[in-house]
Amino acid sequence: EGSFKSVSEQLETLARSLGELKNMSGDISGLKRVLGGIKQRGNWGEAQLKSILSDMLAPEYYKEQFCVAGGREAVDFAVKLPGEDVYLPIDSKFPMERYEAVIRAQETGDQVLLKRAGDDIVKAVTDQAKSIKKYVCPPKTTDFAVMFLPSEAIYTYLSAKGLSRSLMREYGVLLAGPSVISA
Repeated sequence: EGSFKSVSEQLETLARSLGELKNMSGDISGLKRVLGGIKQRGNWGEAQLKSILSDMLAPEYYKEQFCVAGGREAVDFAVKLPGEDVYLPIDSKFPMERYEAVIRAQETGDQVLLKRAGDDIVKAVTDQAKSIKKYVCPPKTTDFAVMFLPSEAIYTYLSAKGLSRSLMREYGVLLAGPSVISA
């Protein structure tokens, strides 16, 4: 009777855990749908950046969709530096698909695939840095811009590859993730 009661309790616990797992899998599917398209990921990255900036700065110290030097294209955000009328352009980019390819290649252990995936994400982020460079227009802006990556994992991966230094040197674009954007 004691064994039967113990097994019965364990089965109830297992049933509850399976229910929770089913709910969690639905949440993960919903998140994949939300972040499934490039536009949705871009919106999510911009929302995350806005949240971070609004936690750090008063509204008068940053502008959203800021047109630099009278241009028609707008950078996602521009932070007004103290003292003068100079802005730091910050644009959000989210190369999630390229990073997922890196993760899949790491899981398989295929070094050729890993190199190709690593090269692809570096090229994609480098191309984005080239496009962000157009927002650097001194004296209205700083002589560099920031590319915000809303995923700490992607930021860490690219920083470990030394990409942050080379993008700053070649294009005047600094990489920043959620944990370092405030710096």
